[in-house]
Amino acid sequence: MVDLSTSLEFRERHIPGAWWAVRARLDQAHERLRGMRTIVLTAREEALAHFAAAEAKLLWPEATIGVLKSGTAAWVGAGFAIETGIERATTSIDDIWYKPYEQGADYEKQARAYLTWEVALVEQIARDPTIQFRAYD
Repeated sequence: MVDLSTSLEFRERHIPGAWWAVRARLDQAHERLRGMRTIVLTAREEALAHFAAAEAKLLWPEATIGVLKSGTAAWVGAGFAIETGIERATTSIDDIWYKPYEQGADYEKQARAYLTWEVALVEQIARDPTIQFRAYD
């Protein structure tokens, strides 16, 4: 099972034993899951898994590629077992920007890092000659 949901969605709940992957980086998933003979793709929305199926067939030409009908949402809705966490990631977990409180542990450190970035943004914009703002008094 390869889940193409966002890393945040996967971390919150996924089908037991599923691997997490990013559709745009299926080649990295292939490196981690080389030799698989059967792959079932899923995502929160079934359509995303269907989009990835043709790409997966090119990467795993000897494998049987399937798509979970109605996606992970149907699995969860049916009351089947789920897991949490993101131990089986096939790529770096940088697919989305996490808010400080979504980072998990050490919320205060994450919030401070975000505020430091935000305050420094004004200086970064001032140094970039391609960005122009007008000052109004």
